[in-house]
Amino acid sequence: MPFKKGYPKLMIKRLFDVFTSLFLLIILGPFFLILALLIKLSSKGPVFYRAERMGKDSQPFLMFKFRTMVIDADKKGKTFITLSNQDITWLGVYLRILKLDELPQLLNVLLGDMSMVGPRPEIPSIVRSCYNLTQMKVLSVKPGLTCITQVRHFPDLSYLTPAHVDSEQFYKQVLLPKKLNEDLAYIEQQSLRFDLILIAQTIGVILKKGVPLVFKKLRLTASHR
Repeated sequence: MPFKKGYPKLMIKRLFDVFTSLFLLIILGPFFLILALLIKLSSKGPVFYRAERMGKDSQPFLMFKFRTMVIDADKKGKTFITLSNQDITWLGVYLRILKLDELPQLLNVLLGDMSMVGPRPEIPSIVRSCYNLTQMKVLSVKPGLTCITQVRHFPDLSYLTPAHVDSEQFYKQVLLPKKLNEDLAYIEQQSLRFDLILIAQTIGVILKKGVPLVFKKLRLTASHR
């Protein structure tokens, strides 16, 4: 049977995902335990948060994250959460800035639900209500642990939300189309080389912008005590 178009590239990408995610899960195991302990000590609730997201070919899956919000915050109906949201725990703010809350998604990568690089997974209800036919092409590839948007708009798109506007509507009408255009551009030029560049850029932006931002917030917190 002849290979389907792009099959060798997909196989290489999958092998890269498996070996990278497995290696990182083993290496970061002790660090995961430390984060789990800090989450349990800092607020009530489970260590992990599981949420349904839309995967490749419109197949929903459960995405894993370290919990960064108070219990039952997701039941308030908010689909776009900014870093200033009061439901985010004090530790959760720092986890989100440094992207540490996303690390459990390495398990999703190992299981095959996600890839190391690809469009960030979206909530199924937003996909069904907001995506047009062209934007649905984003679901032709696996969602990723990191992507172009996370590199270009660090720490997240909420920083582009003007004050005194409905963040939910602004996300759906302005930020989501912007994100999807960038995701579609990634799909057109995706390759293992480009994935490696985006992974390196993600690490770089966390170190260059994330770490200083954490220290800035810590100084501000200390000065208000």
